[in-house]
Amino acid sequence: MSGPRASRVLVVEDEPEILMEVAGYLRRRGDQVQTASGFGAAMRLLDEGQPIDLVISDARMPDGSGLDLIRTVLQRFGGRIPCLLMTGHLEQVDIAGDLQAAGVRIVLKPFSLAAMHREVRQLLDEAATNEPIGAAA
Repeated sequence: MSGPRASRVLVVEDEPEILMEVAGYLRRRGDQVQTASGFGAAMRLLDEGQPIDLVISDARMPDGSGLDLIRTVLQRFGGRIPCLLMTGHLEQVDIAGDLQAAGVRIVLKPFSLAAMHREVRQLLDEAATNEPIGAAA
């Protein structure tokens, strides 16, 4: 018998070192990780219909906003895909009400990979047990 299915995580980050560290850490913990080096590359992956269980994105990238990327993910997937923002510029209270209502979380740079992973696991666990935001009762 096999164990639980590995989570499919999309990591979006324009800084190659951070992208490699986060993706490598998640892979070592058994997740299937796709990477994108910016907004445009992430949008291409989404347009290809790649299955994802969680999006981790930098908030500020040269070619687009991580906030816009997360809004796109939430719209396309009806709020069922949890999202985590990596940023050194925003606090949880600074993100817009629509993103807060959708359960988007922030991990502040610099962060430990273990702390980031705890947020990832918590988001995935919550997604597995809860209805999406705005679901009919």
